[in-house]
Amino acid sequence: MLVTRALRSISSRTSSTTRLALTYSRRYSSASSSPPQIRINAARLQSTVEELANLSVAKPLNHSYMPNPPSRSPGSTDPRSYPLPTGTSLLPPTTSLRHYLTTTLGVTPLIDDLGSLFLPLASSPRPSAPSIALGGPLDSSPLPLLAALEVVRTLQDYAVETTHPITLIGWSCSSGSRFPRALLGSGVWAGHVGVDEAWGIREVGSDHAGRRTVKACLRESGWLGSLDASVQLGAYFEALPTKWIDEIEIGTGAKAWRWIEVSVKGGDALAAAGRCVLAGREVGNMLNGRVSTGVFEAANAGFAGTPREAKFSLYIMGKNVDEIQEEALRMFAKIAFEEGGVVEKVEVVMDEPELRFDEHCIAAIRESLEDVSGGGLLGDHETGLLGPGVSVGELGEGTVVENFVESPMDAVNTARRGVPTGVVMVPEDNGPEEWALGAQVLLGAVLEWDRVQGAAGNFTERGFLSM
Repeated sequence: MLVTRALRSISSRTSSTTRLALTYSRRYSSASSSPPQIRINAARLQSTVEELANLSVAKPLNHSYMPNPPSRSPGSTDPRSYPLPTGTSLLPPTTSLRHYLTTTLGVTPLIDDLGSLFLPLASSPRPSAPSIALGGPLDSSPLPLLAALEVVRTLQDYAVETTHPITLIGWSCSSGSRFPRALLGSGVWAGHVGVDEAWGIREVGSDHAGRRTVKACLRESGWLGSLDASVQLGAYFEALPTKWIDEIEIGTGAKAWRWIEVSVKGGDALAAAGRCVLAGREVGNMLNGRVSTGVFEAANAGFAGTPREAKFSLYIMGKNVDEIQEEALRMFAKIAFEEGGVVEKVEVVMDEPELRFDEHCIAAIRESLEDVSGGGLLGDHETGLLGPGVSVGELGEGTVVENFVESPMDAVNTARRGVPTGVVMVPEDNGPEEWALGAQVLLGAVLEWDRVQGAAGNFTERGFLSM
């Protein structure tokens, strides 16, 4: 499982005895003239990772805040014990993350039509002002949401009073691993996908009749809601786990990408589809893009049979998506012919053009990252987060790297809807220290954006849209 694997990976690489000692030196409240040091609690973040990694949804859960609690198992005597099958979106371990978020902050969540969670927090004397939202997906790596949660907890630790309210958002059905469309929850929220269309999407699987719809799965899991309340977003910030970087970077925009489904029929369709997947990857490399396959299905032909039908997905990313797709399909037709079949169908599932994130959000992240990179020691000499006496200067003080995001993420949909959006790119495999730093940068960006926009009195600008 994506969530469990990510949690156990990060949990295994550190102890829980460190505490991040970074300072955000700017004004954190319009009413404060001498703010204290506002530090992310790295030990608590690590503890949260470990706690969530070990959380079992088989334990009794409190469903009192859920809009449609699932029915009890037959014969169950505990009203808090419910059947929760295994899987990805809307299923364990993602349901554990949902329960954790909704209970740990003591806030009654708003739950929309696709099961996305909105947790508005009382952090501002102006509750009617547009919210600064922090969020991430509920069904892939939990690190973005756990970093956002640590930012919220830190604001509460220091009783920070922001000009804008803070809202924590968990996006539902983002990964595309269970349902064949990525970023589904945020896509519906942003108006790019209709609710009825989203509800009708069926699970990935070879038995079409046995696949449940999104709506059926939402109802079964108890997370089918209806967001009637209005929550205005002034800005949205998200941390993104990124494989291809070695240090924290600023996401200045998102590269164009496309998701297509290819069906091969006749001959040895399984062999043809397998060769096509490998050929697609080579085409992506050759044309300076990236091509990968996340869904692969083949008809069951029995023990000694030859599958006559196969289908696979193709994720294409780069500045020349059209060229990559054209060359890949040319190769696929040749391969299918060699295996005695044909490429029967090519369907574009998602097609996202390149976009640029908001300049004010980028500036806020840049200010925060510069503060962190010039903030002195990353911990004391006894328990320094990166080792005794290691200073940021030794790691490249003053170097702020900005780059385009190369992975699908929900921030793309908030940006397309017109909400000012900022992204902090964090190395995925560098361990929890990097995520503590990422959370610190996220915290600083939120405070900087709140300070600048609050001072300017920007409460009704473009992008302050109701959900």
